[in-house]
Amino acid sequence: MYGTGDNTSGQVGIGNGKKYVLEPQRLANPQNVSIIQAAKFSACICEGQLYVWGGATRQVVPYHIDSEMSFTELKAGNDSLMALSFKGELFSWQATIADSEVELKHFELKSKAILDFSIG
Repeated sequence: MYGTGDNTSGQVGIGNGKKYVLEPQRLANPQNVSIIQAAKFSACICEGQLYVWGGATRQVVPYHIDSEMSFTELKAGNDSLMALSFKGELFSWQATIADSEVELKHFELKSKAILDFSIG
């Protein structure tokens, strides 16, 4: 995976501290990325596992969200993320500047088929 562009919030994911990355730079990890979303807050799915960086997470390189879930789809916003698990459960994360933690909030939508979702 490669990153380039505005890096003022660490969203490129290369950890070099530069505000702008003009030429594509290879990220050290993760490998075998299937889905990526990039904004002020960036995220990707690699072999079903979720990685985040940039924005209020204060992570300047991809950070693995420890979860036993396997994810199939994700959407990223400035400091938030939503991901759909293999089982059809929708999860939401909000990064807060106060504690620099990515807080997990789980929205369980029983007996509802999630066809698509978005984040604003």
